Amino acid sequence: MISITDLNGYIVFVNDQLCQISGYSKEELIGRRHRILKSGSYPDEFFEEMWTTILRGDTWHREICNRHKHGKLYWVDATVVPIKDNSGQISHFLSFRVDITARKQTEMRLREQLKESACLHEIRRNLARDELSMDALCQLIFGSLIAAMRYPDYAAAMIELDDQRFTSEYFDTACAHRLCTNILVNDKIAGQLQVCYPEDRAFSLPQEQNLINTLAEDLGKWLEHKQTERMHRENEDKFRSIFEGSNDAIMLLTEQTFFDCNMRALEIFGLASKQDFLVLHPAQLSPPVQPDGQDSLTAANKKIMAAFEQGYERFDWIHRRKNGEDFPAEVLLSAFNLHGKRVLQATVRDVSKYKRTEQALLEHEEKFRDLTESLSEVIYRADPQTLFVTYVNSVIETLFGYTAQDWLGEPILWERTIHPEDRQRVIEAIMEAQRTTTNGQVEYRILRKDQTQRWVLNRYSWEKNSQGAVVSFNGVVHDITESKQAEAHINYLATHDVLTGLPNRLLLLDRISQALAFDRRSRTPAAVLFIDLDHFKVINDSLGHDIGDLLLKEVATRLQSCMREEDTVARQGGDEFIVLLPRIAHARDAGIIAEKILNVLALPYQINGKELHIGASIGIASFPDDGQDMATLLRNCDIAMYHAKGTGRNNYQFFAPEMNRQMAEKHALGTDLRHALACNALRLHFQPIIEIASGRLTGIEVLLRWQHPRRGLIMPATFIPLAEENGLIVPIGEWVIRSACQQLKTWHEQGYDVPYLAINLSVRQFRHQSLVADIAHILNETGVDASCLKLEITESMLVQDVDKAIGTLSGLTEMGMAISIDDFGTGYSSLSYLKRFPINTLKIDQSFVHDIATDTNDMAIVTAIIAMAHSLNMEVIAEGVETDVQLSFLREQGCDYYQGYYYSEPLTATEVECKLHPSTG
Repeated sequence: MISITDLNGYIVFVNDQLCQISGYSKEELIGRRHRILKSGSYPDEFFEEMWTTILRGDTWHREICNRHKHGKLYWVDATVVPIKDNSGQISHFLSFRVDITARKQTEMRLREQLKESACLHEIRRNLARDELSMDALCQLIFGSLIAAMRYPDYAAAMIELDDQRFTSEYFDTACAHRLCTNILVNDKIAGQLQVCYPEDRAFSLPQEQNLINTLAEDLGKWLEHKQTERMHRENEDKFRSIFEGSNDAIMLLTEQTFFDCNMRALEIFGLASKQDFLVLHPAQLSPPVQPDGQDSLTAANKKIMAAFEQGYERFDWIHRRKNGEDFPAEVLLSAFNLHGKRVLQATVRDVSKYKRTEQALLEHEEKFRDLTESLSEVIYRADPQTLFVTYVNSVIETLFGYTAQDWLGEPILWERTIHPEDRQRVIEAIMEAQRTTTNGQVEYRILRKDQTQRWVLNRYSWEKNSQGAVVSFNGVVHDITESKQAEAHINYLATHDVLTGLPNRLLLLDRISQALAFDRRSRTPAAVLFIDLDHFKVINDSLGHDIGDLLLKEVATRLQSCMREEDTVARQGGDEFIVLLPRIAHARDAGIIAEKILNVLALPYQINGKELHIGASIGIASFPDDGQDMATLLRNCDIAMYHAKGTGRNNYQFFAPEMNRQMAEKHALGTDLRHALACNALRLHFQPIIEIASGRLTGIEVLLRWQHPRRGLIMPATFIPLAEENGLIVPIGEWVIRSACQQLKTWHEQGYDVPYLAINLSVRQFRHQSLVADIAHILNETGVDASCLKLEITESMLVQDVDKAIGTLSGLTEMGMAISIDDFGTGYSSLSYLKRFPINTLKIDQSFVHDIATDTNDMAIVTAIIAMAHSLNMEVIAEGVETDVQLSFLREQGCDYYQGYYYSEPLTATEVECKLHPSTG
């Protein structure tokens, strides 16, 4: 157990072991006087002797009785050493304590047994503080008897001795009671008293004084003999039990010869039996020479002689076990009379562990001293009435910039050192602690001498006496600036987006909640804007996430430039942003801000030498019309944003109740879609692909329809986006491939000539890791050859993880399938990618074909696509051909194939069969 005390006796440090055995917490001990640990039975002279010893620079060592927090006493072996500062002056005291309660209890029980066996001798010696004969003792005892015969009213009482007459440090008053209460006055009979001895021995006591004296002497000797005899019998077993039960080695010796030892002595010294032990000289239990250079035999004889002469000798010693191992020990020699012979009791305690700890502490004393000087804690004491500083350590200069001398006599909350905004709060906290718990702590800002600002934690305590009066005020001040900065940084990270520095959703929700509370009281409108960037995914996938991140940061900067100081721009995640507009004059003002945002975002971005363009779709919900709580407002502005996307993107929409109905319908449709597969509600339609040169049907594109039980036939543009959102697109796509293969096999078995089926793959289906394996399984299951399938993908699929796309396409083409690029010309991919992929066919999007007869731009685009494809050995299919003029232009440019209403609209399987030719094979 370790503690550090300042020169005024106040504790500044304790370790966990001291707190555990004393029952006090560190907060309860630090700043209190060290006397809090003592039992209270030590006079002022005891402490004066301790301080005098330590202030001389010497080590002070005593066995002390301490008191636990809840009143229980315990003994410690205390060693106190001075600690000096860099100037060589004593600044603190370091105390080591070892719990010796068990040993003290053993010694006390042993002493009591020895004392009782000699109780009558002690009575004789100490009764009158000098030599007192048994005759005089009997006179005292029977003086009351004589008084009883003179005063009959006193005769029937039990005779008791005056306890105070026999009080001494060697005499147990209970022994006197046991001696005297055996003498009872039973009755007064004809002028005589009946006296009862122990063991019912009785005789009459005449009144004559000379007979009383004789009887008293006889009685005293008899009582002494019986008492001594009984004590010896009762205590021999008790002594042996204590003797053998001790945790220390106990040996009994006369002069220089052992005549007894306990089992613990055999264990400590490593001996097998008492016979081995009793033949040894005390010096043979030690190395030849002690660490101080003394011969062990000579030194041991001196210690033994001194103990016989003085009755007591305590010293440190080095002992040796039988195996040759040396160990440090504390030795106590006590002399006493046993059966009329002077003997010594030697108690040996193995203190190896303590010595090792002590040695380690001593070896690190210099480091420990440096540590205490370098601590950032300021320790202070103040007058409890005025709170003026009466003591402060030197660390004050490091933390505050003022010296300890500057602080003495100043208030603990010196005006020039505490931040004005915190001063009143700190004073109230300190006064509250005085009224309640007596301990407390408070954080506040300080102003150093150079006017720089720091954060500190002030832990303080009001020490009160037993009457509840405040006697001292102590405290410890810690510099917590770094932890406060770290806390602020952690709070910032928890409430802000790492990429853009904008508030995140957590902080946004808090600000919306506060704004609504204020606007609700003031009845002021507010608005929430949900912003989603249009086609950001294409930029992110085609140019990389680094470019995408830089674009997001620039977007965040532009959004903030559109806002007022009280507005909040937050990043919801991905490419979504939310704007809070509190305290606006009218809900329509949010539309003005939204228009400003669209204009600012539409300006070109210069990112790493590339010019980028981005738009946004914005949904607006206003308070209180569109919602009176945070959740409703966020949901409704989200719905309005999706409505903006559905109406062409790059615009803003105010929330309307009708949008809720549409959203509900969309949700219901998504729910129905989940049951479509199980209910066999999906249908395949087919559109022929015609060779322009020959007019012959050369392939069929597979198209998906949904036969809804209430809404009828639903086109894929309505439900495919839902399937993409809820993850159903993969199982639906697998159903399409399997059903198409089964239909193709049926046609072939019926003798129809169908060269191939073209099947569209969705984005999520193309990315699915088991796509190649799943298609291979379906082909094997249906018996369809892979060359009979042509898979159609979009340009955007190629630029999303190029290496993976190449791997997937290679796996498909290795099986024998052909690959087409659908809707070519509408994507954002570089044309240079085409040569890296195993592409067979380009399909010109119908948006370029529709006005091909009148729009020169469309003419040029279609001509360029056909020429480029042929130069790359690819075939070209034109989609959406509806007129003979369109077909004639395509024929002139050398287009290979077409499909559209000019030949046929999408057909059912039965309708297709009418246009099929029998197989020639």
